[in-house]
Amino acid sequence: MAASETLSVSQAAKRAAVSPSTIRRWIDSGAIKHSTSSEGWRLITAQDLMGYLSQHGPETPRIVRGASAREAPVVSTGATGEALKIALEALDRERKINDELRAQVRSLEQERTQHIAEMRALLSGKSEGLLSIKKWFGKTL
Repeated sequence: MAASETLSVSQAAKRAAVSPSTIRRWIDSGAIKHSTSSEGWRLITAQDLMGYLSQHGPETPRIVRGASAREAPVVSTGATGEALKIALEALDRERKINDELRAQVRSLEQERTQHIAEMRALLSGKSEGLLSIKKWFGKTL
């Protein structure tokens, strides 16, 4: 990252692992200097952002949705490294939970398919055990 690199509010938010509204609040409070593009966008230098983060540390650690590993903030302070470690551990736990939920959904879909096939067999008369079900449901299935 070049010291003179200019960042948009959203780019700065990803680098700092905070929301864009937090970056705007820091700008509005005067904590971070900014310039304005010809289109009216607020621009921050990477040097100003990193200087602020090194002096004040990160806010409460939280996961930044949509930030890839390449966009994860890299700051040399120990507190930010710890916040990044906490965020990565939370992402790992979330990934494991999602995998378990997907497996459960697949299992339930297989069960549902099996139950539908059994019900159709019963209603088609191929199964003699529950002819009363066929009469009760009629020929709707």
